[in-house]
Amino acid sequence: MSHAEAAVREAEQQWNAAILRRDVAAAKQFMAPEYQLLVGIEGRDLSRFPLGAWLAALPNYVIHRQVIHDMNVSVWGDVAVATLAYSQDADPWNGRDISGNFMITDVWVLRDGRWLVAERHSSRLEKAPSAQPRA
Repeated sequence: MSHAEAAVREAEQQWNAAILRRDVAAAKQFMAPEYQLLVGIEGRDLSRFPLGAWLAALPNYVIHRQVIHDMNVSVWGDVAVATLAYSQDADPWNGRDISGNFMITDVWVLRDGRWLVAERHSSRLEKAPSAQPRA
């Protein structure tokens, strides 16, 4: 594992821990000024939450449990992509059930020697097909 990959993995873990604690100041330290969260909901345009809106929402985004089941990190110079298989148990937010299993893609950029997340994409994982009986 390269030094850059290890640094992004560590930043990803620390940033998600700050989100779990709803620690706005700690979370912001990992975020680029142009950060945005993109959420895909079937039948709707992408929901976009820029940095200010995301930070304002964080104190009310109550996660009781979060688990990163798997993480893949790819690095290309000053850009890295972390893809996570992630689950959370959380209180409803804006009238939506936000508990479940997700695929999260975070785009990280290296600035002044620090990795900062510039964009996050979040989509629910597709349910595995039911096992078919063998003939």
